[in-house]
Amino acid sequence: MAQININHCKDDGFNCLYNADLITEEMVRELLKDEAAQLYSEKEQMLAFGNEARYKLTVNGELWFAKELKNKYWYSSIKNIFFSTDCWKAFQIGCKLVSYDINTPQPILAATVICGEETKQLLITRFIENAKGLADHVTSIKDQEHGRERVLDRVARTLAEFHKDGFCFKHINSTSIIVSNNDDKINFWYTALEAIGSNRFHFNTAFINTVAQACKDFHKNIHDEERIIFLRVCFDAALKNNIFKRPSQQEWFIKKTNQRVSELLNESTN
Repeated sequence: MAQININHCKDDGFNCLYNADLITEEMVRELLKDEAAQLYSEKEQMLAFGNEARYKLTVNGELWFAKELKNKYWYSSIKNIFFSTDCWKAFQIGCKLVSYDINTPQPILAATVICGEETKQLLITRFIENAKGLADHVTSIKDQEHGRERVLDRVARTLAEFHKDGFCFKHINSTSIIVSNNDDKINFWYTALEAIGSNRFHFNTAFINTVAQACKDFHKNIHDEERIIFLRVCFDAALKNNIFKRPSQQEWFIKKTNQRVSELLNESTN
C-alpha cells in the first residue's frame, strides 16, 4: 500500500494538514497567508449552495479542486475550531483511500483559515479532467453493443471493492462518484470524502444503502431488466468480497435494495 506523508503546518491565520509528497510547507505558507489570497488568485467557481462552495484552481500550472465550508461553530475560539474539523477528517479519509489503491483525487491539503471574522474550512485535491457524474455517464451511454451493461458491471464491482476495504457512503449522489474517460480508459473516482465513513465490519446493510444511493440517480434512465442485472452483479461482487456469505441471499438483497431506492426517491420528492 502506498502511504501518503502527512505533515502539519500552523500559523496565526491558518491550521493545516498537507500532503508532503505533493506540496512543501513553504508553498502552504505562501498559499494560505493573508486570508488565502494567493490561493484564490486564479479560481473558477463551480458550484455554491448552503454553507459550501466549490472551486477549480490553477496553482503552479496544475488544476486543483477546492471545497470550502464556512465555519459551523457559533463561538470564535480558534483553539476549539481547530480540533477535529470536518475537512481534516475528509483529508485523512482521502489519504487512506489512496493507500488502499482506491481511486480518489489525490488529497493536497485541508485547512481552517481565518478570513476576517469568519473561519472557513478548505479541502483541496487534484482536479480530475474530462469527468462527469456517475448518473450523467450512465444515462449518456447509448446501449450499443451492450455498452451500458458493461459500465454498470464495472460500477457494481467498484462499489463492492470499496466496501471490501472497509469504507461506506453515508450519503452518495450523482457527483459523489465521477467518471473520467482519458485515452479510451474509463476510471471511477470517489470524490465526496466528507461523506465517506468506516465500515470495518462489512455490514451488508451498509452495502445495500450504498448501492441504493448510487442506483437512485440513474434508475429512471435504465430499463427494469438492466437494473435487475446491475443488482445481480452487485450481489455477485459482494459475495466474492465476503460482504454476503450465502448465494441464497440474492433475492433478499434485490428486494431490500429496491425498497431502499423507493424510500430515497420518496425522500427526495417530499
